[in-house]
Amino acid sequence: RGEARLGSAKEGTTLGGGMSFDLSKSDGVTEMEEVSESVQVAEEVEAIKARGNGLVKRGEWAAALEVYDSARSAAEAKVEVLMVDFEAERRAERCVMAVVSNMALCALKLEDYGKAKELCGEWLRRHDKSRRSDESGRAKILFRRGQAYLGLDEPRMAVDSIAQAIAIEEGQLGVSNKDAAIKSAEASSKIATIQSMKRELAKARRAATEAEKRAVRRGHKGFLNLKSTRISDPKQDRADQLRRDLDRILEKIWQSPEERGTAFEKTVDTVLERAKAVHDEAIAEADEDNAARAAFCEGFEAFIAAEIDAVSVDRQNATYARGEAAFARYWKIRHEAKRDIEPPLNLSDAVAHEATAHVLLRVKHFEAAKVHYQTFLEAREKVGELPAYHNLPDSYLLQRGMQKMDDAARRAHRWKHRAYAHRSAFDATAALAACCQELDDKDGALGYASKCLEMSQDDLERRTAHKNLSHLLTFTFKTAGAPSPEELERAADHKAQAAEMDRRIQEAKEAEEKKQAPPDKDDAEDKSPEDDGDEQDYTPIRDDAVQELTEDDQIHGDVDAA
Repeated sequence: RGEARLGSAKEGTTLGGGMSFDLSKSDGVTEMEEVSESVQVAEEVEAIKARGNGLVKRGEWAAALEVYDSARSAAEAKVEVLMVDFEAERRAERCVMAVVSNMALCALKLEDYGKAKELCGEWLRRHDKSRRSDESGRAKILFRRGQAYLGLDEPRMAVDSIAQAIAIEEGQLGVSNKDAAIKSAEASSKIATIQSMKRELAKARRAATEAEKRAVRRGHKGFLNLKSTRISDPKQDRADQLRRDLDRILEKIWQSPEERGTAFEKTVDTVLERAKAVHDEAIAEADEDNAARAAFCEGFEAFIAAEIDAVSVDRQNATYARGEAAFARYWKIRHEAKRDIEPPLNLSDAVAHEATAHVLLRVKHFEAAKVHYQTFLEAREKVGELPAYHNLPDSYLLQRGMQKMDDAARRAHRWKHRAYAHRSAFDATAALAACCQELDDKDGALGYASKCLEMSQDDLERRTAHKNLSHLLTFTFKTAGAPSPEELERAADHKAQAAEMDRRIQEAKEAEEKKQAPPDKDDAEDKSPEDDGDEQDYTPIRDDAVQELTEDDQIHGDVDAA
């Protein structure tokens, strides 16, 4: 592509715009390092891409997307320069393809599914024009496009795209669609990728099946209406949107901060705004049920966001305040309707009362919080603890005459299971003691704190109950006045009991750490592996509304976060 240029011996001879040779040296031809402008551009694009890769490793998806975009722009701005050197042009082309693929990944992580779909389409167009075939990259992009289609609620398109990706990966392994035999032991990584893709394909197929069922249900009326190719039920559309967004938040609850990533804050803002928009639209169209459910979703999603993603105190307080306002709308609509309107995903009234009570406690509306905590405990008492059906396979459920549970139903049931568990009742009772203290109700506060001690089931709960009682017995209530000598003596006894619980908890912790420590080499051969026993159920997310509060003015809670 470059034209050979011959110059004087002192000037040097440049071949193809790439390498120079000094012919003036007495000891013969000496190669000199001289990087062409084309190579410099390629290296610049690669350096920018490397910065983006570093941001991706830290989970900074938005920043990485911007850096990758600048790498793409840098290459496009110097197209004519790159064309002078074939190798530099090919390097830049490979780099830009990788950059666009990574941009699609960032957009998926940020849940900007429209952008992700657009970037996947760009990559495929670039690949079609490229002189270099990259089937592995094509499979990856098709898979990401399928994920984008799922996010855009286009499951049929998602199925097609993911199936194409799997076919390419299996073709590279030499495995047909019907032959699952492993042809190479060295292909374990690719096989794991295919298995992950197939799980996503199954998810897309389930979503497509549900979409087809909804279309059939809506189509009975539309079959006679030839003017419309799609009959849309606005009420059903609103209900579906609320369920999808609520499930997105429930999915985030059980993830670690690393899994949620930096995009969680944006996800929360999106679903909160959408819930408010659905509420306003439903109110305008007299859609009472969806107006109430949208208000619940906004309140519940705000509560969860404030609990698990406290970016700052101001943002957390603002999110709690938004949750309080949304729950107020929910209960107002229900009161005016004079009938029960349960939350989406069958989360139950008990869950609604519990979440409302937690939010009201956070914004220090203690009287209202007390009412909702009491109602929650009454509703929970009627039902009792729920079996962990979300942990059981569909075959087990079907054998017992129950319906299968998709991922959304399992996540919703998991939250209900937590709400109806003993620990949630313990936390609500401790919160009631805190409310009574703030309301200057000494008898009520001591009564609920004593109830906590009665219902304690382990040393952690007993420690919390003893600390709370010790604190309340030494607290000076405005109406009741200073504590009596007898109360101070009882407080000292509870404080000693709490210290004893601390000692036992620490001993148990050290014993568990010692048990889990690797054995000495000398003893390793003599010891047989022990059975780990039954698989532990998940640790329920606990309310920390009264966790480890100060000695001066509040009640103690359990400090062991879920």
